[in-house]
Amino acid sequence: MAKRGLVQQVDKNSDVNGRWYNGVDFGFTSRIGGGNLYGGTSIGRQLTSSCEVDDPNSLRFCDQRKLDIPYTAQFKLAGSYPLRYGVQVSGSWQGYPGTAGSTARQDSVYDPMINRVIDPSLNVNYNVTNAIVRAANPNVTLTQASITVPLVTPGTKYLKRWNQVDIRLAKKFQVGRVRLQGQFDMFNALNGSSILGVVETFGSTLDRPTSILQGRLFAAGMQVNF
Repeated sequence: MAKRGLVQQVDKNSDVNGRWYNGVDFGFTSRIGGGNLYGGTSIGRQLTSSCEVDDPNSLRFCDQRKLDIPYTAQFKLAGSYPLRYGVQVSGSWQGYPGTAGSTARQDSVYDPMINRVIDPSLNVNYNVTNAIVRAANPNVTLTQASITVPLVTPGTKYLKRWNQVDIRLAKKFQVGRVRLQGQFDMFNALNGSSILGVVETFGSTLDRPTSILQGRLFAAGMQVNF
């Protein structure tokens, strides 16, 4: 007990842990009449192995190479076209996989708060506290306040794919030496309400939405060049 809480720690680079990314990107640009059309897709998958750790609680699902984590794809299409009276219409369509927080979840290797390597899929985290452990065995006590246990295999649970369409109308004016451009934007033109994030802690609020796509939004503006 005299050694409890004392730490002697040396950090070093691991020759076992690592990250591997495989993917492919496609893009195109095309002229249609007086307009332009461009877009592309990005398909990829990142796998992480983080099994050389100090905490044995972190070994669950530590090597994603042994898991069936799928490739995810995002698509983008955008273009502009001139109309009569100097009006130009432009817009974009974006299609994203159902990954919570978009692709930001892949930026971190290991999150000690949830005892697992981050991946694009949803988690179901069981927060085991001393009260839960003692209810099962009164003679056992955790040496830390709680332990988070991932319940589902990474790569098995995702949000639904979501899409967003944005549209812009613009017209240029010339007033003396001043060049003006009035514009009217409509974001999320289809007023989609896709779920972007949910509660991932096991319990009565599991899968409750925490973030949804912002509703249809209108904006008007003017650019002035002189």
